Amino acid sequence: MAMGLTTAAYAQPVITPANLSNYLPTEALTASTVGFDPGTPGANKTWNFSQLAFTPSGTNDVMLPKDIASKNPFPAATLCLSYTGKVGEGFLFFKHDANKLEWIGQSFDGVGTVACTANPKTVLTFPYAYQTQITDDFQIDGTQQATNFSSVYDAYGTLIMPYGTHRNVIRQRIVVDGQADYIWFNAHPFYPILQTDMSRGTLGVMMLAEASAGFEPNRSFQVTEQACLGRYDIVTGHAMADIKVYDLDGKTVAATQANNGVATIDLQHGPCGIYIATIKTADGYAMQKLIKTSAEKRRSTPSAPCDDTALLNR
Repeated sequence: MAMGLTTAAYAQPVITPANLSNYLPTEALTASTVGFDPGTPGANKTWNFSQLAFTPSGTNDVMLPKDIASKNPFPAATLCLSYTGKVGEGFLFFKHDANKLEWIGQSFDGVGTVACTANPKTVLTFPYAYQTQITDDFQIDGTQQATNFSSVYDAYGTLIMPYGTHRNVIRQRIVVDGQADYIWFNAHPFYPILQTDMSRGTLGVMMLAEASAGFEPNRSFQVTEQACLGRYDIVTGHAMADIKVYDLDGKTVAATQANNGVATIDLQHGPCGIYIATIKTADGYAMQKLIKTSAEKRRSTPSAPCDDTALLNR
C-alpha cells in the first residue's frame, strides 16, 4: 500500500544540527508490513499511507539525556529517544556535533544495555541533503565483528497518515547486512515519523497529533465531551462508520457504530489519560488523539471548559 505521486514542488529539506529537537512528546503506533509498499525514490513525492490500520503501543519522547540522568549509562550522549509501553521502558542514545549524528547505545527493560561507543553507527552527516549517501560500519562493544551499514537520503515530499499530513518529510533508505528498511523523518523538528522493520514485519510510528509547521492534523471527525461526564459525542460526517477507541497499550476500550453520522462513546469508568480514536468509513480510515482529564480538573480550569473540542482533538 503506497503511492508515489508527484505533488506540488517544495524546496529540498536539508538537515543540520539546528533541526534537532530537545523535547518532543509523541504517541507510539504499530502496524504490519503485509501489503506495504514504500514506493520509489525521488523529489517531491507523495506517500499516501492513510489506509494503514495502526494500533497504539505506548509513547515516544525525544528528550535530553540530562532529563533521565539516573537512567543514562552514556555520559557522551547529547540526545535521547524514549519509549514507554506495554513491553516496558527503553531508551536510545545518540551523540552529535557539527558534523554528524551517531547512535551510541540503548537500554531496554528485560534486555539490558547495549553499547556502541568505540565504533558508533552514523545516522546522519551534516548538512544532510538530498541524495547524500553514508557507508559505514558499527560494532557493539565487546563483540568481535562489525556490522556493515549504508544509507541514502533517497526522497522527500509529503507523507499522508491516518492522523494527519506531514508536508516537510525526507526518506532514508537503510541497508544493514543486506536487509533494506526505510525511515520517513520530519525535517523540522527532526524526528522519525514512520519506519519499517521488514525482518520483524512491523511498522513503527511516532504520532504527533498537534498542529505544527508543516503538519496538518486529520479533522475529518469531531469529538465533544458531554459536560465532564466522560462520555463523548463523535460526529463523523458519514451515515455509516465503525468507531473504536484504544488506550496506549493497544487495548480496545470502546467500540460502536455511527447512526446517521453521530455516535457516543463512554469512557467515564476508564482512567484519565490519552486515548486514540479511530474511524472507518466508506471513504477511508482516520485517527485522532483524545485526552481524558478528571472532571474536577476540567471544572477548576476556566480556560479549559469541559466541552473544549480543541483540547479533545488536538
